[in-house]
Amino acid sequence: MKGQEPLLALLPAVAATRDEEFDCDETLDRMGTLYEHLATGSEPSPELALTAHHIQSCASCRDELEALARAQRRSD
Repeated sequence: MKGQEPLLALLPAVAATRDEEFDCDETLDRMGTLYEHLATGSEPSPELALTAHHIQSCASCRDELEALARAQRRSD
């Protein structure tokens, strides 16, 4: 089993994979709308649920959403 640690570390990501997923570009296109839904607590559409799923697994998109939230808080 030696040397399998990197492969085992990927198992949670593989398990979270869905048949339909968005890439970073698709996620960034919908991020403002997702932020509005998160800020108001409203139920996201299935499309926005895919956006949220991508953000959970993508550090770059998570960083973008956090930056959007910071910018929005500054403007309020």
